Amino acid sequence: MTSNNGNGQDESLSPPSDRDRSVLLDAWREALGEVLAEERHNCQRELARIQAEAEAVIGKMRAEIAELRSENARLIDERLDQVARMIAERMAQLRDGERGLRGPPGEPGAPGDLGPRGECGERGLPGEPGPPGDRGEAGPPGKLPITKLYRSGDVAYEGEVVIYDDATWQALRDTAQAPGGKDWHCLAVAGRDGATPHPRGTYRAGKDYQALDIVALNGGSFIAKKDDPGPCPGDGWQLITMPGKRGEKGERGDRGPRGDQGPAGIGFIDWRLDTDNYAIKGVRSDGTVWTLEVRPLFERYHAESGG
Repeated sequence: MTSNNGNGQDESLSPPSDRDRSVLLDAWREALGEVLAEERHNCQRELARIQAEAEAVIGKMRAEIAELRSENARLIDERLDQVARMIAERMAQLRDGERGLRGPPGEPGAPGDLGPRGECGERGLPGEPGPPGDRGEAGPPGKLPITKLYRSGDVAYEGEVVIYDDATWQALRDTAQAPGGKDWHCLAVAGRDGATPHPRGTYRAGKDYQALDIVALNGGSFIAKKDDPGPCPGDGWQLITMPGKRGEKGERGDRGPRGDQGPAGIGFIDWRLDTDNYAIKGVRSDGTVWTLEVRPLFERYHAESGG
C-alpha cells in the first residue's frame, strides 16, 4: 500500500492494523452521527415553525368566517321582522269589520192567488244512470298563510301561522292565547343536532370508545354501536368494511429485451494512509483522489479518553 506525502509523491506504507481501522471507523461513525443529529434537529425546528404559521392562518380564517355568519344571521332576522310587520299590517286592512246589530222584522206580505192545479200524468219508470262525466281540472294547490314571528300580546286569527319558541304554530280559532295552548296546532318543532361518526385510528385494547367511533382492525373497519362497546370485534361493534379476497395470479409476461450496457461506474481502487497529515486518501478508478481529514477526530478522542 502506498501513501501521498503531500508533495504529490507516493511513498510505501505498511497497511493499518485492525485496531487502527476500528478506531478510524468508530471516529467516522461518531462524526457522521453528529452531523445527522444536527440536520434532524434543524428539520424538526423548521417543521414546527411552518406548522405554527399554518395554525395561525387557519385560526384567523375561522374567526373571519364566524364573524360573517353572525352578521348575515342578524341581517336575515331584521329582514324577517320587517316582512312580518308588513304582512300583519296588510292583513289588518283586509279583515272584515265588526258585525252590526240585527234589524227589526218587516211587515208580512199579502198572500198570493192560488194557481191552477196541473194535470196528473202517468208515473214513469226511473231511467238508467248516465255515464260518469269527465274528470274536472285540478284546482290550485292549497297554501299556508305567510309565517310571521309571534310577539307577546299579539292577537292571532284563525288559520294564521306564527313562529314561537323554536316551533311553528297555526291558530285553530281567533285567540289572544300564546302558542302552545288548545287554541293552537303545532306544525313543526326544532330538531336535535345529528351525531356524526368519529374516526379513532387503529383499535387498541383497553382504550375508551364511544358510540359511532370508527376503528381499523386486521384490514377492516368497525363502528361502535354504543358507548363502552367492549372488545373489537364483538357485540358492541358493527363491521363496516373488510379486506377483499386476493385475486388470481396472472400469467407471466414475456421477458423484455436486454438494454445496452451503460458506462463503467467510478469506484475506489486503492486506499492510502497519510500519517504525516492524519488523512485517509482513496484513489478512484478515474485517477482522482478523495481525502478525509481525521486529525480532529483523533484530537477529540484523546481529549475525551484522557490519553
